[in-house]
Amino acid sequence: MSPLRQMMSDLLVIKNYSIHTQECYIRSVEQLSQYFNCTPSKITPEEIQKWILHLISEAQLAPGTIKLRLSALKFFYHDVLQKEHYLDKVPVPKGVQKIPDLLTPPEVDAIIQACKNQKYRTMMIVCYACGLRVSEVVNLTIKDIEQYNMTLKICQGKGNKDRIIPIPRTLFDVLKHYIEHYTPVTFLFYHQHNQLKAIGISSLQQMYKAAKIKAEIIKKGGIHGLRHAFATHQLACGLSLYTLKEILGHSSIKSTERYLHWVPQDSAPVDLLSNIKKNRTLPAQQTDVEGDK
Repeated sequence: MSPLRQMMSDLLVIKNYSIHTQECYIRSVEQLSQYFNCTPSKITPEEIQKWILHLISEAQLAPGTIKLRLSALKFFYHDVLQKEHYLDKVPVPKGVQKIPDLLTPPEVDAIIQACKNQKYRTMMIVCYACGLRVSEVVNLTIKDIEQYNMTLKICQGKGNKDRIIPIPRTLFDVLKHYIEHYTPVTFLFYHQHNQLKAIGISSLQQMYKAAKIKAEIIKKGGIHGLRHAFATHQLACGLSLYTLKEILGHSSIKSTERYLHWVPQDSAPVDLLSNIKKNRTLPAQQTDVEGDK
């Protein structure tokens, strides 16, 4: 391992970045270095801009992925090399906000019922009932379930933050039945061949995809769609935006506010003109004359 990579790796650990982020950041700097066949410390901002253009036009990466690459480079140049403002003039691609294919409650039910494996079906139920990320579901442990207060503890979620969320009675009954059948020791959803190891994320994603196909749901999106469904369905039922923010574990309310634009509207806008008396409306001819003045 080169000294520069070691410096970056050590600083990422010191600043308590998640393992996933550490790997993404280091890989991004490596890709930049390989593209120019040069040590990254000697690459100029102008060359980095050319690399970004390559990622957009040739590699055709999504704006969000490119933003992640830039975040990695800013960490490397600004934090590791201490070159403050080194990338300030490198433009950041504008993101595209798209409304995902939102699942309706009957569609969620159809997907869950299509999964006949009790362990994976329970995981999907937890994902939808609590609005969890897939990484949070697979890392749940027996100790995270608090029966007395009917809460679930999410340990070290995105951003390395813990949070406590309420769980409905129906979900608690589902979990109780699952625990009686599978008798987990540590991880609630353990690996098939090792009870002390959490089940893999990819296996749950694959089972969700298979259940979705079996349920004949053609809407796009992976298992994260259950989290979107939880948020939109809760808002539609009257849950406050602030409470939803805390349950989802968002750092900023702005991340939660996007769901306001995604919630389906059940009623059409009110015809405000119906409240205006016709005798108060100016005749067309009079309006034209006043306009001429």
